[in-house]
Amino acid sequence: MDHPHPFSDRSTRRIFGRGFERDGLYYFGDPPPIPAPPSTVLQASTLPTLGSHDFSFRSLNLWHACLGHVNFQYLCLLFPELIKSCKFHKFHCHICALSKHTRSSYISRMHRSPCAFDLIHSDV
Repeated sequence: MDHPHPFSDRSTRRIFGRGFERDGLYYFGDPPPIPAPPSTVLQASTLPTLGSHDFSFRSLNLWHACLGHVNFQYLCLLFPELIKSCKFHKFHCHICALSKHTRSSYISRMHRSPCAFDLIHSDV
């Protein structure tokens, strides 16, 4: 809920602007209009099924990403039709593959600083 609020200088009590408060924060200017609630809600009919014309690996990748990159077995539990139509070896997510990589270690250098807090020049 937006509440109108005049902003004033504490010492002179002179108003220098108007704003509004929302969720404990104060904003300058007029409050933005409240958007109308969406008329459509995600229903089970919008989920992909084997008979739907937009069911493909592309939509499967989209659902995989929207659900937080869940594994293929979990997608099969959500959409049982996937077990029949999709194969495990065909589903591949580039982001999931990169997230499983480990960081390569740096090359150890033989040169050590003679004392602590020495000036070190590095090209990082």
